[in-house]
Amino acid sequence: MTQDADHAGRGSCLALLQSKIGHEFRDLGLLDQALRHRSVVGQAALDSYERLEFLGDAVIGCIVAHELYTNYPLQSEGFLAQAKAFLVSEPVLARAAARWDLGTALLLDRHAEPSGIRARPSVLSDSFEAVVGAVYLDAGYDTAAGRVRLALADDFQTVECGELPRDPKSELQEVLQAVGRPGPTYREVSACGEAHDRTFTVEAVDGALVLGTGSGRSKKSAEQAAAAGALVALAEDTRAQQTST
Repeated sequence: MTQDADHAGRGSCLALLQSKIGHEFRDLGLLDQALRHRSVVGQAALDSYERLEFLGDAVIGCIVAHELYTNYPLQSEGFLAQAKAFLVSEPVLARAAARWDLGTALLLDRHAEPSGIRARPSVLSDSFEAVVGAVYLDAGYDTAAGRVRLALADDFQTVECGELPRDPKSELQEVLQAVGRPGPTYREVSACGEAHDRTFTVEAVDGALVLGTGSGRSKKSAEQAAAAGALVALAEDTRAQQTST
């Protein structure tokens, strides 16, 4: 395939994607970068979607928090925090990315293709954050908020129906706070593997005490795994104390 054909094919892909997102970019380069996985740029990380992902993560968090604060004026901070944790979680954002078909539009190194990376929840959620960051830079907060509200409409409905699934990080936070301890912090222990196929290991820490350790294909999933491990360890400690008394 010639370079001109490559450019034409990419242009058609981005045109179709803009219709799915519901936003026509003034700077199409932002959208292109938001879909450029690190595997295709090698060590030139600044050319990948990672910086836009960082921005989009914060923008989505602000949009979701604003929506919840506005729509639930009689709910407590605890409910708002739990709802926000659900709405910005990796599975929810990965589903939103799938609705926009971002996996198909990702630019990957050919060596990364066989790994199934296009369907990986961690990559899909990262790409959704990056695209939202690109929309925010291209058209501002209101436009980004509109796109996020539509993309997460089903998940906002889940909140409305009171059917929030409990995630390990939120549950661990509540368990510790119930006994007067501050919430845990999460510390990255290692990141192994190639850029397109990394495994992260994270510890859930309470002060100087390591409560649990977990691994995952993203930092977010590793943190959830560490929290889940901490909950198991705390439950075992509680049972042991009850047995000894």
